[in-house]
Amino acid sequence: MAHLELRLLGSFQATLGDQPVEGLNSNHLRALLAFLAVESSREHPREQVAALLWPERSDQAALSALRFALSNLREALGDRRSTGDRRTVGEPPSRLPYLLLTRTQVQFNPASDHWLDLAVFEHLRAQPEAQSLE
Repeated sequence: MAHLELRLLGSFQATLGDQPVEGLNSNHLRALLAFLAVESSREHPREQVAALLWPERSDQAALSALRFALSNLREALGDRRSTGDRRTVGEPPSRLPYLLLTRTQVQFNPASDHWLDLAVFEHLRAQPEAQSLE
């Protein structure tokens, strides 16, 4: 898989390799990707993610919309191996899926080959030099 770059500070931008990610044409898809990438340290129950993104819909309709959105997101990312199978020890990040999906949970794979501007910002903000500037 290609290297994924996500820029969330300022205008949303997502690139795979050097090309913009095609198919992220709805606010819900962009919000889903951004949320999962920023909150990648843990799994998220599907019901909670669905309610977060589609609060005006019934539980069943929101879950259906989430399944559709995850399918579209997997396609846009070229992420065919987005199972919850965590047996990835020794695999290079470029071969790992971006999404870890089970029937009940969703998670952005923190070990995948990606770069997130917000993570860089948070890392730099936590540096001692940055704290001395405050």
